[in-house]
Amino acid sequence: MLKDIKDFTADEVGLWFTAQGLDSTTVISEGVDGDLLLSLTIDDLKSDLGLSSLHSKKVMKNIDWSKMLTQPGGEDISNFSSEEVAMWM
Repeated sequence: MLKDIKDFTADEVGLWFTAQGLDSTTVISEGVDGDLLLSLTIDDLKSDLGLSSLHSKKVMKNIDWSKMLTQPGGEDISNFSSEEVAMWM
């Protein structure tokens, strides 16, 4: 089972941002852990973390994807079509 995003440390959230091609400096310096990340809105991501609108939407989409993967059986994406998987990337 994958680690639930709400349990991420600030460093893990930073790595998660980096994996998406985003700068993790502010996330780490502000101490944004997984629980706090889940409470942020698109406006928070833009104003507090300095993300563009598109990057903010990407983060929100990937939060949903990460939540889905941490559900029981969620790590098995084999029953999703390639279109469904691409929608989340």
